[in-house]
Amino acid sequence: MVEFRLLGPLEIRVGQQWQAIGAPKWRTLLAALLCAAPAVVATERLVDELWGETPPAGARKLVSGYVLRLRQLIDDPAGQVLVTRPPGYALLIGPARLDLHRFVELVDTGLARGDADTLAAALELWRGPALAAVPVGPMLSAEVNRLTEAHADALAAYAVIRPVPAEEPSTDRSSGPRRLPAAVRHFAGRAGELKTLNRLLDDPRRDLGMVLISAIDGTAGVGKTALAVHWAHQVAERFPDGQLYVDLRGFGPSTTPVTPGEAIRGFLDALDLPPERIPADLDAQGALYRTVLADKRMLILLDNALDSAQVRPLVPGSAGCLVVVTSRAQLTGLAVADGAAPLTLDVLTDAEARELLGRRLSEPRLAAEPTATTALIALCARLPLALNIVAVRAAARPGVPLGRLAEELRDTRDRLDGLTTGEPENDLWAVFSWSYQRLGPAAARLFRLLGSHPAVEFSAPSAASLAGLDLPAAHRALRELAVANLLTEPAPGRYGWHDLLRGYAAEQSAVVDDEAERQAALHRVLGHYLHSAHAAERLLQPPRDRITVPPVPTGTTPEQFADHAEALDWCQAEYRALSAACAVAGAGDHVPYAWQLPWLLATFLDRRAYWRDWAELERTALAAAERAGDAAGQAHAHHKLGDALARLGDHRGAHEQLRLALRGHRAAGDLVNLAGAHFSFAWMFDRQAQPAEARAHAQRALTLYRDLGHQVGSAYGLNAVGWCHARLGNYEQTLTDCGQARDLARDLGDGSAQAVALFSLGYAYQRLDQHSAAVASYQASVELLHALSDRYLEAEGLFGLGDAHRLLGELPAARNAWRQALDIFEDIDHPHAEHLRTQLGRLTDPAPVVR
Repeated sequence: MVEFRLLGPLEIRVGQQWQAIGAPKWRTLLAALLCAAPAVVATERLVDELWGETPPAGARKLVSGYVLRLRQLIDDPAGQVLVTRPPGYALLIGPARLDLHRFVELVDTGLARGDADTLAAALELWRGPALAAVPVGPMLSAEVNRLTEAHADALAAYAVIRPVPAEEPSTDRSSGPRRLPAAVRHFAGRAGELKTLNRLLDDPRRDLGMVLISAIDGTAGVGKTALAVHWAHQVAERFPDGQLYVDLRGFGPSTTPVTPGEAIRGFLDALDLPPERIPADLDAQGALYRTVLADKRMLILLDNALDSAQVRPLVPGSAGCLVVVTSRAQLTGLAVADGAAPLTLDVLTDAEARELLGRRLSEPRLAAEPTATTALIALCARLPLALNIVAVRAAARPGVPLGRLAEELRDTRDRLDGLTTGEPENDLWAVFSWSYQRLGPAAARLFRLLGSHPAVEFSAPSAASLAGLDLPAAHRALRELAVANLLTEPAPGRYGWHDLLRGYAAEQSAVVDDEAERQAALHRVLGHYLHSAHAAERLLQPPRDRITVPPVPTGTTPEQFADHAEALDWCQAEYRALSAACAVAGAGDHVPYAWQLPWLLATFLDRRAYWRDWAELERTALAAAERAGDAAGQAHAHHKLGDALARLGDHRGAHEQLRLALRGHRAAGDLVNLAGAHFSFAWMFDRQAQPAEARAHAQRALTLYRDLGHQVGSAYGLNAVGWCHARLGNYEQTLTDCGQARDLARDLGDGSAQAVALFSLGYAYQRLDQHSAAVASYQASVELLHALSDRYLEAEGLFGLGDAHRLLGELPAARNAWRQALDIFEDIDHPHAEHLRTQLGRLTDPAPVVR
């Protein structure tokens, strides 16, 4: 039998355990039906309660879907308890199954009989404010007011008829107030933040008469109050006149934050001032508050502040006092005008998160399942509130493996449902909603749509394209989200958040925004990355191969770059976001993006030696193209996957992929990319020490490029043919072919083609014992490759340069070049590193090396 309670957080019990309802809309719907039970509530009235005056398209259908989910939650699949009855729905429950009904019955009985015990039993049913953490519309708002009044009436009646003790306990008023909340159990980590707070105690500004203020801000659930209270207990003895505390309710289930006047009056009462001394005028109360604290050394903790204006009147004038403020919002005004020291909390480190779990659970239990422990930490996004909820649930289920708990949290939606507690202050849904509900319309829309952004860290321009905003409007909305600590700003213009907030935003978008808007947003942001990458690729690699990208989506503003360096910096900064965009495109219906985006990133990935990542992106691209039957996409994905596998030394896999690429390009009549595939074959066969096969493919590539009048391709083809001649021992022919390639590349302004030609010339000069010429060619190649950030080829060039210096007897220069090459090979985890370490060991000259 299902039971319900709403005198506090809304909860249901099916079986033995009470549980919360995860999604806010479901809570609202169930609360509306419970408050009316067993009467029917019309669907139109429920739509009005859920969405107000601006319901989404298909609102009635959404209500029907919510009803189906609620029936699953209460184990009523046949709809015998939550019934459909025109014109809406009803909950058929008796008085014993809802705490509200029992409360009314007990109050009526207690008043009729004058029975204090019965009234006490009624009051014990209240676990907090009625319908805590339930978003309310007009119907429920009136119900909350009615229930609150009924509770107050019951309290007043109980106060009149309750038995009075013969002697009230005395209160010791000789010492200062000690109003701090209880010490925090299981506190973990935050060593750096505690040191920052400790520095306030001896800050020299106190000697100048300044009141020191620390403003701790951070996202919901990050542990601001826990840090402040933990530190306050540690240093309480430094404030002999006591400690004051107030929850300013800036963010919470109450829609009414504490006013400064209310807080000051509470402080005056805590300071034991006789009522007759307290003036009625609010300004006079503030003056009295500051006067009383003038010569005192007190710690004042202002928790959960809404903004600087709420805090400023509560700051005393005495330098002996220290004020600590916590807030979801960044209190910039308090820092600028009042000298507050800001302290923004991030999520815990991995080590701190494990420490927190270890304080709540036994160390042997964590040690027995290290993989599951790591997974739980990641699934909780290292957010203290989430970790505490998981730890409590794990402690309550000692026989359940941690691995099973981790599996229950795998899905983002289920994870948010699994991290609800039913208590508003400790419920992730609730605490996220309190910050979200205070946003303006533009910031709230952007927040929701960011739930569809492929990356957890992103740039302002990509967010602007996602939402279809111009950049100034996007900056304003992003700044509002950052001030509300719903986003972090790890670097100017770059934003991020943890995965739980991202999941909450996606859930809000699913409720508020229709599917068409969400898909349009995803289309715009994928278009942003595709066209920005296209602009970058044209600077990183003048077009040897080419693809045709789709038009820029309406509302998308791709980034533009002034030069090669800007393009390269953008690729590096956006690397994770680009990878995420590739994965999202590959997993959905955005097939052209799925293979074109990795194609456009190939030059960057190759130059940075991100070959394993490159191969994975191409596998995802190939799978998407195969699912869609996109023959051109398959050919391109086979081609680039072959290149990546060849770089990784998987020559068998590379051969198969390039063979399929040749077939696909030939079938499509794509002669430019067919030439590129032959070029790739030449590179692979060269690495396999098969120079004859390599030369055959290089010659085919060169012929195709020349027939097409493709100048850049011809420069690369000439160099490839000349290199193969060098590998066959035909060094003079190499000088001819690669010299022509160098000159053509220089005329075209293609630094990459020029660099590889110079490398080939250095190799040939070295084999012809023209070591000075080899040094000059290698040096020129290395300089170009370094400017291009082509790390692998730069290391190869440095290796050749060092060898040429060695043959000239210039051992310090040789060692210097090889050390630089070794740094790169080690950094990219290349097998050449071991060989190079051996070579360095053979250089016996003890002269120091300039790094």
